[in-house]
Amino acid sequence: MIDYFYPPQPKRLWPDSPYLSKLCKNPLWDAEIKYNGWRLLIFVDNIIKLYNRHGTIIDINAKVFHGFFKKIPSDTIFDAELINFRTKDIKNTIVIFDTVYYHGQDLKRKPLSERRKYLDHFMTAPSSLYSEQPQVFKIQQFSTNFIDLYNTIINRNDPIEEGIVIKQKTSIYRSHVSRGIEINDWLKIRKIGDHAKV
Repeated sequence: MIDYFYPPQPKRLWPDSPYLSKLCKNPLWDAEIKYNGWRLLIFVDNIIKLYNRHGTIIDINAKVFHGFFKKIPSDTIFDAELINFRTKDIKNTIVIFDTVYYHGQDLKRKPLSERRKYLDHFMTAPSSLYSEQPQVFKIQQFSTNFIDLYNTIINRNDPIEEGIVIKQKTSIYRSHVSRGIEINDWLKIRKIGDHAKV
């Protein structure tokens, strides 16, 4: 069994940063929606263990997700977000955005674009996050203007969406054995005034 490690943390970027305008023109970067949830490492073996970003097993019945992972080989670890009662209508929803190990193979040194290919077992974003049933899906990438994507999220004003995370497609996965470290090739842009930014 693979020991727990701390996932990398995106560095914060402000929406009015000139650097964001430069990234919008760079084809080596894309963006994902940042959801309002708990960072999650999913350890798949004979059972499924869900860890938060501090290394503690999350107090939730992981068995409700078993069907989604039954075709996934043992010694596989996904990096994800758990959306569970962060807003009143959403529970038992997992959004997966990275693969760290697959069937014991360490993927951390592979580029993000390669690691994402292991997520094809899971459906893309469902028609609605607001579901009574457990659901697991892979995150969607956006390669269009990141400022437009950010503004779309602002205008939607959905409490489940915190902002965006911009990622370099060639980035490796920089985990750490004792703490989560900020990395420069993942950048989070949260809503202005979002309580999570304080």
